[in-house]
Amino acid sequence: PVPTPAPTPVPAGLITRVGADWMRGGQPWRPRGVNAQTLLNGDSLARVEVLFKIFPAGSIFRTFFLSNPRAPMKFENLQAVQQLALKYSHVLMVALSNGAYNDVNKDAWRDGVVHDAAWYAGGWKAQLLPHFDRAIKPLASATNVIWQNMNEVGQASAGDLTEASAREFQHATCSEIKARAPNQLCFGGVQDSYHGFSKAPGAFGRLHDSPAIDGAGMHEYEGHDVGNWGVAGRFASHKAQMDALGKVIII
Repeated sequence: PVPTPAPTPVPAGLITRVGADWMRGGQPWRPRGVNAQTLLNGDSLARVEVLFKIFPAGSIFRTFFLSNPRAPMKFENLQAVQQLALKYSHVLMVALSNGAYNDVNKDAWRDGVVHDAAWYAGGWKAQLLPHFDRAIKPLASATNVIWQNMNEVGQASAGDLTEASAREFQHATCSEIKARAPNQLCFGGVQDSYHGFSKAPGAFGRLHDSPAIDGAGMHEYEGHDVGNWGVAGRFASHKAQMDALGKVIII
């Protein structure tokens, strides 16, 4: 008989999940943290350390390491912040691309690439696959990194995608991330619930039902006009859908 290969050992301290529950080093983990988009592009390492000192050990920081052909973000910044986070026992959730905003302005979050229907249908590969290689492969063994495919899918030139096209993009990009970092968690990038493609009954769950997707994130805003900015009225439904899948949701 052909011998069964030994399972690949999971690095000590790795962030994992048991169904919808986070685990860290094999123990239940429910982190606090902050959306800190500029940690890797805009903040000095000294400023990052000031922020890391404020939060208790084991916090999570969601930050951007975006694919921007006009102004590539520096991998050495990502590596340095990851190591500093490890020093304070913190975790980084790294968003690898951005669907929000338009492509006209030239700040760091706008990549100058038109994210139209053709881009979401597969044109993204030319831009994102080399970026995934550059960012993910060198950190695939890091115990304090979680990946996210995109911040706010569908908010650029494409407008609202269909559910089918948004789901295909989510599944395909997260599969590519998992292929490069099979032990690390990967989150889908539908961040808000006002998109048409995420409003139908059960749609939020379907957007995240790939085996390559460990969870979802959503923005929960305290706004004066809940109809436009807040998603509180949909939170219970979205959480129920993720619970049914046995997957994490982070707010």
